[in-house]
Amino acid sequence: MKHKEKIVQITYVLLLIGVISIFSGCAPKDPAAIALKVAQEWSANNVDEVAENIAGLVAKDNPVIKMATTMAIEQEISKRIAWEFSNPQKIGEEQYGVVATAYTVISVPVLGNYKVSVDYNLEIDTKEKQVIESDMDASTFSLVKQ
Repeated sequence: MKHKEKIVQITYVLLLIGVISIFSGCAPKDPAAIALKVAQEWSANNVDEVAENIAGLVAKDNPVIKMATTMAIEQEISKRIAWEFSNPQKIGEEQYGVVATAYTVISVPVLGNYKVSVDYNLEIDTKEKQVIESDMDASTFSLVKQ
């Protein structure tokens, strides 16, 4: 009887190992693909902060815009923001850099419609699957009349 119990236990262990290997094979293994996925998740989770930063840059370049207008622009950006991503670049052991460009078209009262964009430089740890540093590159800020 004990022999049959051992066979059943071994069968369950092998089945469990098989299931684990199937599920672990579904996760991306390519570090560049992991970096891009992490960058996309970061952008989705940081829309409000990015919208606030962009609205601040818009207000800075246009002193006509008052605080209430800046808050309205921030809300508009949060609703309509879109992203583009560079190809991940290896910058170290298990670290990749991705440039995430946030952009949208906003309606600035009195001034009209503008396409606004700014880049974020993301440093990603592909082992931990997380952004370890994010810096807005204000030098890439663009505000173009539509």
